[in-house]
Amino acid sequence: MKSPNTTTTCSIAGLLIDKKVTKFDPSKLEDTYGDTDRHDRRQAQGQEAADAGAKAQGKCVVDLVSVLKKSLANEGIKPTSKKPARKSA
Repeated sequence: MKSPNTTTTCSIAGLLIDKKVTKFDPSKLEDTYGDTDRHDRRQAQGQEAADAGAKAQGKCVVDLVSVLKKSLANEGIKPTSKKPARKSA
């Protein structure tokens, strides 16, 4: 059984699709896969070198809990110390 809003929802969806659909112009298509892939590989190689240097210096450890608490404090949100109550089944 269809709800009364199904027809309205479908008609609105159809109008939105018709409004957003345009003709495909291949001349406007820009294939950036190769550029992005080369950029990602260069960045990964640079990151590996940076990680190796940081490990050599011993400064690669970050305390995520303290960073999160600092971020919450900057937002004005107090972290709760107790766990939320579990919902019973």
